[in-house]
Parts: sequence; structure tokens; C-alpha cells
Amino acid sequence: MTAKNKKVSLLAALLLLPFFLSSAFAAPSAVEQLALQPAASAALDSFAAPEPVLIPLLPETKAVHPGTSILPVIEDRGRVDAILELVALISRGGPFPFKEDHKTFKNKEGLLPAQPLGFYKEYTLLVPKNSSRQLVIGGVLYNLPPSYGVRGCERLVVGGNEIVYYSPTHYADFIRLTILP
Repeated sequence: MTAKNKKVSLLAALLLLPFFLSSAFAAPSAVEQLALQPAASAALDSFAAPEPVLIPLLPETKAVHPGTSILPVIEDRGRVDAILELVALISRGGPFPFKEDHKTFKNKEGLLPAQPLGFYKEYTLLVPKNSSRQLVIGGVLYNLPPSYGVRGCERLVVGGNEIVYYSPTHYADFIRLTILP
């Protein structure tokens, strides 16, 4: 047996140890009862078990969930409502009002943590028409650029379908949001 096979066998044994310990004091299973019979026992002796194959566990799937409030505090109820509505729409999978929504955000500015391409998705945040061009978020004043088109300058960027960033300044600034239930 090679060193690699020994490591794999040892790892498999360690992974299965809790199962064997929990079943050691339980009644014999149907397979174990069959193995106790003489004819079946002889057949099982000739069976060679294959080498164990380790299958990596997939990461737990998480998703953006709708909420009722946001941290840090955004001192504009209209924007807060717009963000919460957009988060609810994202959690439902759309439909989104613009073809650019739910497209890959490439993080060209490098302001978000580096991730593989496709990790970040961008969404258009439409705010009420009478919204101020000055905005206080978590005690910090942001002067918003003018709106050049129908989509405006405000965006949500969602990373890994769970981390929400708000950009009030069309990617010049990002504020990580916590969506509260």
C-alpha cells in the first residue's frame, strides 16, 4: 500500500469512526445479520472492498433574504424602502427591470474583495424621483453624482448571493449592508 493510499485509508477511517462508535452498541443491521450466517459470511470474505473515495463537501448554499431594515443606518426612508424592495426581488430571482441587472459585476475598480469572475452580480437601484443628491449613511455624508440616464447612478452589488454592497456613487464607493429580518 502506498503512502498516499495509507493517508486516504486513515482519513476515511477517521471520518467513519463516529458512525462505527454510534452503531457499536446498536442492534445488528440487516446486513450484519446476513453476514453472521455461514453461507453469506463466506461470500462476504471473498468480496474485496474498493479503496475509499473522498468527496469534498459542497459549501452551504446561502441566499440574500428580504428584510425590514438595513445597517448601517441610511438616513433616507425612500432609499431604504427601494433597497429592501430590490433585495426582495433579488431573493425571488426577478424579473428585473433592466437587461443589465443580474449581470456579472467585474470589480474593475478593485474596491471589493477579490473574487472569481461571476461572484458579483449588479442590480439597478431605482430611488424615488425627489430623492436628495446628498445622503448620510452610518454618519458619513455622500454627495451623489447626477443621474445621467434612466438607470441613475445607484447600484446594489451582491457577492456570492449573500453579501450585499450598496454603491450610491456609481462604483466610486461601496457600503456593505446588513439586511435585518
